[in-house]
Amino acid sequence: MAAAPPPPPLSDAAKARLAPLFDAYTALDKELAALPPAKTDAEKILRLKRRDDLGRVVYRQIDFVSLPLAEGRPAVMAAELEIERQDVINQTELKKILPARGWFLTSEIGAAAAVAAAQIVQHATNADNDQTEDQHLDRTTLDPAVSSSVLRSEARIPTARHLTYW
Repeated sequence: MAAAPPPPPLSDAAKARLAPLFDAYTALDKELAALPPAKTDAEKILRLKRRDDLGRVVYRQIDFVSLPLAEGRPAVMAAELEIERQDVINQTELKKILPARGWFLTSEIGAAAAVAAAQIVQHATNADNDQTEDQHLDRTTLDPAVSSSVLRSEARIPTARHLTYW
């Protein structure tokens, strides 16, 4: 599959509508950089979740409808591409801390972090994009996790549909 094309140039009005999205990510980056390093995987995951939630919350607040169609479509595409770019950042960071057994245990990271990790996988999943091999979760890593009764009972493991493209 071919990668999504870049959006056409944005009008000044479209850039103004998108500014809160880009500004929010910039502010979050600064805020996270000012924090001491995360001490636990749960803390790392919950920080990633902030990035995951941020773009979607801001996106829903952007008024795309009042832009002319020729300006609104590129603005929507630019916003979605930025959110997707942030999702790939999250996906990359989550993979760095993925346990060798395949997935996180709720008893080790807590329920909030376990749900956050699963949502990060869901949001990073995009079947329409041509993702490189290093963006795919290694199924051989996860398959033992799925077959483990401990993991099945206490981990929130993403579905096969999500993992196909992750």
